[in-house]
Amino acid sequence: RGPKGLQTGGISYEEYDFLKKGLVDRNKLFLVGMVSVALPNYFVYYLWSFPDMMPTPFLKGKDMNEISRVRCHAVISTLLNIEKGARVAPWTAKLNPFGRKSTEKAMNRLCSFFFL
Repeated sequence: RGPKGLQTGGISYEEYDFLKKGLVDRNKLFLVGMVSVALPNYFVYYLWSFPDMMPTPFLKGKDMNEISRVRCHAVISTLLNIEKGARVAPWTAKLNPFGRKSTEKAMNRLCSFFFL
């Protein structure tokens, strides 16, 4: 620093810290975007497993218990939706006109498995 606090060259630590946090947040946002595009089914598990991967503006001012409740709700509702989706015949079963009977047998076997 120069005379009377004037800066003569380079950046201060506060500016460096601000730029570094911005870089880290951009990288986190990029990773969150890539996971949400490439692996949308696993996005909730990603956030649940790595809670620090959200950029800091999304985490500021929230209580960790509140974040935990929201995450648990999202995970449980996702698992329930996956379970409901497992009991429905796949959309590809409609494409085979001769596979209706085998699809019905498989679904009956699946339903009897769940309700033992």
